[in-house]
Amino acid sequence: MPSPQLPRPQRAHGHASHAPPFRPSLPSAGYYEDGKFGIRLENIMVVQEADTEHRFGGKRYLRFETLTLVPFQRALVDVALLTGEEVAWLNGYHQRCEEALAPMLQGADLEWLREACRPVVQ
Repeated sequence: MPSPQLPRPQRAHGHASHAPPFRPSLPSAGYYEDGKFGIRLENIMVVQEADTEHRFGGKRYLRFETLTLVPFQRALVDVALLTGEEVAWLNGYHQRCEEALAPMLQGADLEWLREACRPVVQ
């Protein structure tokens, strides 16, 4: 039996003319340079219509909502390469992970989560 045809993942990169426009869906997270390399510190996100007060040309804005809440492996993140804004995003994401997951954990599992979600500093 043939495998089902999956939709092409949406990407955010500098070659916007080659990528389909964002639309409400489930994209696959990652960055790839054809024939060169790919990076996957993976997170699953959904593109949703944003409820905003203003519109541009009558069009609705879109937003990303993170579906997976798993701390990023700190050993894979070179903090020296991150901007202050990226560090703030990472720390906010880890705070969200801890707030959502901590009530379901205890003992060593909770200790692991707290260590994995501690703020990174530059």
